[in-house]
Amino acid sequence: MTEIELSEQQWLRIVAQLPPLLQVRARSSPKSYRRFIEAVLQVVAAEMPWKKLKTRSGSWRTVYVRFIRWADDDIWDRVAQALRPDNRLAAALELRVADHRRARLRRGAREARAHGDGRTDPQAPRPAPAIDEVGASRASQLVSDDPIHRQKP
Repeated sequence: MTEIELSEQQWLRIVAQLPPLLQVRARSSPKSYRRFIEAVLQVVAAEMPWKKLKTRSGSWRTVYVRFIRWADDDIWDRVAQALRPDNRLAAALELRVADHRRARLRRGAREARAHGDGRTDPQAPRPAPAIDEVGASRASQLVSDDPIHRQKP
């Protein structure tokens, strides 16, 4: 498996597409950011599992977690746009990001069904229980704790 090495022209196009704060960081420590992006592109180009990643940019899990954060913040869409002249690499990146987003939605829907609260976004807070539910459960707890209302064995 060959490592992906971005050309200087590709790297400059990618940096120009990043959000302002990431542009500053990528320019101040280009080796770190370039290695990270190259590692992600290696995974997507080879269509390999994250655990198979052997890279100079840290553990596979570190790269994967950062990939997820960037996917959730739509940063990979910008990177794919910068890579557009290389349609194969851009398409592979877009496909992996789309797979991540579909998996996130499925996981959120599964959790919503398990919780029975109708959430589809796993990051969304659980809705507060209705006042009647809270009041009823609290009232039944108070009654069961009350020695007068406690049933005798």
